[in-house]
Amino acid sequence: MILQFGTALPDLRRLLHMDLEAASWLFSVRYIGFLVGCLLFGWLYDRYDRMLMMCVCAAGTGLTTLLTPYCLHYAHAVALRVVGGVFAGGVDAGR
Repeated sequence: MILQFGTALPDLRRLLHMDLEAASWLFSVRYIGFLVGCLLFGWLYDRYDRMLMMCVCAAGTGLTTLLTPYCLHYAHAVALRVVGGVFAGGVDAGR
């Protein structure tokens, strides 16, 4: 997933009119969300059905990945990357 985003980064930079420093935050915020997702979903996996939580996380990760190219504003892209990171962290915590 990271490699796919890395190859799309030049196009996203052009579409969102951002410099390289701002674009690098799209990678960083995903890992911030990943950390939060690991902690949050690790707790939720202990309390609720593991398979249900895994399906929610996998669906959320897929949906946020599919929606990323359709972000028209930088703030939307950052928010979507954070949410995607939370779900990706949940997938990792459930393995």
